[in-house]
Amino acid sequence: MEIGPGDRVLFMKVGIHAGESLEDILERKRREIDDVGFAMWGYGGSSCHPARVRDYVQRPGGPVNLVMQEITSNHNAAQVRAREYSVDGETWEEVPADINVLGSKYALFISSLDDVETVLDLSATRVGVGNQQGRVGKEYIRGHVDKACLDVVDATTEDAAGIKISLAAPLISPYAAFLRS
Repeated sequence: MEIGPGDRVLFMKVGIHAGESLEDILERKRREIDDVGFAMWGYGGSSCHPARVRDYVQRPGGPVNLVMQEITSNHNAAQVRAREYSVDGETWEEVPADINVLGSKYALFISSLDDVETVLDLSATRVGVGNQQGRVGKEYIRGHVDKACLDVVDATTEDAAGIKISLAAPLISPYAAFLRS
């Protein structure tokens, strides 16, 4: 996978989540894709609120891929399984029995989960939606910010901020949802 100008990505840092290793999460999600045809990738935080993700994905342009940077993390939230999801926050549906989303407030819908070896230059990206729209990705992804909807606008820059991307997943409709137990 190559990431270049014109691409749209949802960047996310990933690691241990709800006390579960990334390897175990990946194995579970790949099994869900095999069994159900898709998986729900759980997450939290306000920078990629489901409504914002849907607005971003539905803008004109090409498809959006979730691209992930593996990090060392220590997320120890309880492994509470989401029982329901909602695209609009009003109408709720049951999470399919063969899908487990643990310790998350939101979920992305993905059709595959692929190992990749590529680099995302955050200096060549701009935030694609929300209050920070247009801000350079390198400036936005700092401190506690660990995810963003980014437009790749330039080739690698002189001020390159290359991030190793090791996982990628195409987003599929309905793209993002709220979760509840």
